[in-house]
Amino acid sequence: RTVVVADPDLENGKRTAAAIAQWGLHPVLVHDGVEAILAIQRNLPGIAVIDAALPKMFGFQVCEMVKRNESLRSTHMVLIGAIHHADRYRRPPSELYGADEYLELPDLPDALRAVLHVLA
Repeated sequence: RTVVVADPDLENGKRTAAAIAQWGLHPVLVHDGVEAILAIQRNLPGIAVIDAALPKMFGFQVCEMVKRNESLRSTHMVLIGAIHHADRYRRPPSELYGADEYLELPDLPDALRAVLHVLA
């Protein structure tokens, strides 16, 4: 069971990928949005964990592209963002970008385990 992890920060990405590997899944780590799209197309993962602030293509753009592509649409997308203040937004990020889940960066990797357990 493959999980694509797209994180622009090398150390954070390694930490998340290592945790995913410990949980019995196979992480594929990339560091920008273009690499994320290519990794999703090549590996056809069940889940992709995508940082919203990726270089070359933002994470929410990756999420939208995946959800619009019929052959990739079943990929569960977990969008990782900065701290989300519910009182600042009318709709949650999952409704805006098609993400299946939204987590905040400070919650990684711990909150991700429960999400992966549900989605995997």
